[in-house]
Amino acid sequence: MIYCERQSGNLCRMHSINNYYQFGKLNDNSFYGYCDEYDKYYGIRGSRDYDMFNEGRNVIGFILERISDDFVYLLYRNEVEIMRPFMAEIMDIFHFNLHHIWLHKKINNNWYKLDSRAIKIDNPIQLTMGYMFVIPKNIRNKLEMHFINNIKQTQIYRNPDIFNRYLLGDGEVLIYNLYHLTKKYEKINKIAEKFRKNKKDKGIISLLREIDIK
Repeated sequence: MIYCERQSGNLCRMHSINNYYQFGKLNDNSFYGYCDEYDKYYGIRGSRDYDMFNEGRNVIGFILERISDDFVYLLYRNEVEIMRPFMAEIMDIFHFNLHHIWLHKKINNNWYKLDSRAIKIDNPIQLTMGYMFVIPKNIRNKLEMHFINNIKQTQIYRNPDIFNRYLLGDGEVLIYNLYHLTKKYEKINKIAEKFRKNKKDKGIISLLREIDIK
């Protein structure tokens, strides 16, 4: 039997999380508590009512990291091709647009759209504004290598100012996900911390070149 919550009010994010875990992991009070914690952590306000899908950060990703070791990789629709090589391992994809979030979940090798009711679907990546892929543990190292390769293959690698600006989320490139995921990756975390301590440090280029990708 597939667990699927019916939408109530402005709680689609909570329902999509519960559908992801396949039981009522959160209730209204616990969900709003995490929203308040998110606001305090990032120095913003209003997350009870709306989300910010920028800088690789969002309430769903924040909550998943708080209550488990799961985390999401945020992509806009023009970037989604980057996940094609990993689709065999992907089991859960949060879809979002300006006003709503829902979940596509693989169950018994079949994909379902869980959005007030469970509907079997053929294509787990349907056209919308963006996606949040839940990254399984067995492909996290591969994904880290992809991030590092992406750094080396762009102008960000050659220009510390550009790298810093995009790292902090001011540009729509894949690197902005590092802001949310740095604590998951040892090598990338060293790069990010060095930038945050000294944004003009030319030594960052040497650090990038020292990363050994095999």
